[in-house]
Amino acid sequence: MKCPKCGKNRRYRDGMRCSCLYHFVLDPKRDRLTDSGFLAVCRQASGNDTYFFTRNQLTAAFCRRERRGLLRRVLTRAIFGLVVVGGSFFFSELLPPGWWIWAVVCGLAIAVFLPVAAVMMPPDQRRFEKCVRKWLAVGPEIPRLLTEPSLQEPPPEWEEPDIYDYGVESLLVVQHDLLVDLLVRNGFHASQRCLVIAESGYPAYLVSKAAELLAAQPELPVFLLHDATPQGVAMQARMQQASLLPLREAIDLGIYPADVARLARLKPMLKKRGDYQIAVDFIPYGMLASGLKQAMDRRTTLADVIHVPHAPDSGSVNDGGWFGHDGGWFGDDAGWGGDDAGDFG
Repeated sequence: MKCPKCGKNRRYRDGMRCSCLYHFVLDPKRDRLTDSGFLAVCRQASGNDTYFFTRNQLTAAFCRRERRGLLRRVLTRAIFGLVVVGGSFFFSELLPPGWWIWAVVCGLAIAVFLPVAAVMMPPDQRRFEKCVRKWLAVGPEIPRLLTEPSLQEPPPEWEEPDIYDYGVESLLVVQHDLLVDLLVRNGFHASQRCLVIAESGYPAYLVSKAAELLAAQPELPVFLLHDATPQGVAMQARMQQASLLPLREAIDLGIYPADVARLARLKPMLKKRGDYQIAVDFIPYGMLASGLKQAMDRRTTLADVIHVPHAPDSGSVNDGGWFGHDGGWFGDDAGWGGDDAGDFG
């Protein structure tokens, strides 16, 4: 186990307290995750301490990391199985009659069936969620992790008058209260000149402002952001029937289960195969903010922005760019899987 505080490697049998007095939170044998590995996932979820993030985004970072580790394990097993098959043919004359056939069968099983079975199994989100609960209960504070809504009153760092100085250009209504915190604390509302509220009426002090804006500017674009769940899909109908705001028309930016089914990059976040229900904040914040910006500009859904291919130099967020050169979610952060590569069992 590598100590996150002093960086020393400590043997498991030496106990759960380092010589620097750091007390390890996670048990590598029971939790199948070390403290260093857990903090590496936190760094990935925050874009290396750049963004605030939710627990769903933390879980998504774990799933992506697990998938990279899985690919390494699959490749290792495949190579080992092929070596066994090749050795069986090479040493067939030295083996008892018929034994080389069994060796070939075992080698093929290792090279083909075991990797396929491993790939078919989704990352164990329940195990990781237990680690998160354990860390939140007894571990150090996780910087930038948002666990509950906290914008009932304007925070000091949110200079509310500034957004009205240059004018609100759109209204974004999100399904969950915590999404308001995610977007506002990361400055999305200011960069996009939009007012962000939840369909529940959170934060309450902005609902009246939103109503005033819609009354004064009937053409003001209204966008909706929701999960790929039955509750999320029904959000637009709920908003039209509710009395929260006088909505005449709203542009749906949300994702749908059918979108998740066709976007391969979101599939590692699924809890089980064939279940395409997923929360929109499983998308890392950097990707989510960039995708939302383009979806709002084009008046289309978030999934369409992800799915449609673009030129490499267009700066667009597409199915490849999000997980390639736009922040290196599957590339540039690979170094995090170096010293901690064994932390995931």
